[in-house]
Amino acid sequence: HVFPAIAVAEAIESQNNNVSFVGTAQRMEAKTVPESGYEFDAVPSMQMYRPWFRPRNLLLPFAVVAAVFSAWRVLARRKAKCVLGTGGYVAAPVCIAAALRGTPVIIQEQNAVPGLANAVLAASGAARIAIVASEQAKRAMGAVGGMRAVVAMILSIVLRIFGNSTQRAQVVLEANPLRRSFVDAAKGGKKKANKGPVVEASRRVLRARARQSLLGTPYTNNAQVLVVLGGSLGARPVNDVFANPTTGVTAMLEANPQLHVLWQCGRGANYEDVVAAVEPHPRLRIAPFLDNDAMREALLAADVAVCRAGALTVAELTLFGVPSVLVPSPYVADDHQTANARALAETGAAEIVLESDLSTLPDTVIELLNDAARRRAMSESARATGMLADGAAERIAQTVLEAARGD
Repeated sequence: HVFPAIAVAEAIESQNNNVSFVGTAQRMEAKTVPESGYEFDAVPSMQMYRPWFRPRNLLLPFAVVAAVFSAWRVLARRKAKCVLGTGGYVAAPVCIAAALRGTPVIIQEQNAVPGLANAVLAASGAARIAIVASEQAKRAMGAVGGMRAVVAMILSIVLRIFGNSTQRAQVVLEANPLRRSFVDAAKGGKKKANKGPVVEASRRVLRARARQSLLGTPYTNNAQVLVVLGGSLGARPVNDVFANPTTGVTAMLEANPQLHVLWQCGRGANYEDVVAAVEPHPRLRIAPFLDNDAMREALLAADVAVCRAGALTVAELTLFGVPSVLVPSPYVADDHQTANARALAETGAAEIVLESDLSTLPDTVIELLNDAARRRAMSESARATGMLADGAAERIAQTVLEAARGD
C-alpha cells in the first residue's frame, strides 16, 4: 500500500505542498517512507483476524480506539488539510480520526476486490471519494454486505453523533498510481510520448542498459531474461519449484544457453535456503530484495516475469509491457490476488498458475520463452493497459488538493 501513496505524494509535493505519512512502526512503511524523503509518524498497530469470530478480535475495538486517538493527535499536530488512505489496517484509524475532525478523506483501492478498511470507509461515509483501479472494484464498493456492512453502519452512526456527514463515498475509476521514475522509464525517458519509433528506440536503449546493469551481460537479440519476483517476504512455494534441481532454474539454464535468470527470492530464511539449494551459475543472479531502482531495471530487462499478483506488481508489469506468469497467493484476504490475476489474464497479458498446480510452472514458463510471437502479443496487451497509469498519480493528487482547498 505504501508505494502508490508515495507516487501520489511525489505529485502533490511537486506543486509545493507539504506531505507526511502515518503508518505503523512494525511494517515496511516505517523504513520505506523516510528513505523516500518524507516525514513519518507511527500510530499503534492493529489487525483483524479472520474468521471474524476469533477470540482475539474481542480486543479489536480497544485497539481501534487507541489508534484513532493517536492518529487524531498526529493530524492535529500536522494541521492536516486532507487525508489520503491507500488501504491496509492502519488506514482505518487514521481516516476515521480525520473524518471525526471534519478533515476530507479520500481513499485509493488498488485491488480488484476492495480491502476491509477501504470498503468500510467508503460505505460508512467516512471517505468522501473512493478511487478504484478496476470496474470490478467499483461494483464492489457499491455493494458492501455482510459483516463489512455492519461495521460500516456502526461507524456511520458514530460519525453522525459527532455531527459529520455520512453520505456514501463517490466512487471514481482511475488507474493505480505509479512513481514518476517508473512511468518515465516505461515511456523511454522523460517527456516522451507513449508511442512512436523514437520512443521504441529509447526503450531499447534503456532495456540494454538495464540488462548490462543487472546481469552484467550486454544486450543481444538472442538473450532471454526471466525475472522471478517473490516480494520482500518471498514466496516459498514458488522458490521451492525453481530450486528443484531437475526441473527448476538450474535445468532451465542448462537447456537454454541464451537464458539469464534474475531471482528475487525474499529476505531472511528464503534467501538462505535458496542459496543453499541452488548451484551457482554465471547466468543466474539471486537477490533477497530489489529496491526501487533495481526493480525498475528488472522490469525493463525482462522477457518474462513470474510473480505473485499483488495490485502494484500487476500495475508495474503492464506499465512495462512484461508478459507474465502469475501465481496468486491463496493466503491473502478475500483471495484478491486471484481476482487481480484473472483481470490481467482476460486482457491476454498474463498466464495464471494456481499454487495447487505449481508443478506445471516450469513448463509454462519454458513454453512462453519459446514462443516469441505470443510474448509480443502479450506485451502489447499489457502495455495497452499499463500506460493508463501515465498521469494517474498527478490526477489523484489534483483530487486531493481540490479536497484540501474545499473545492
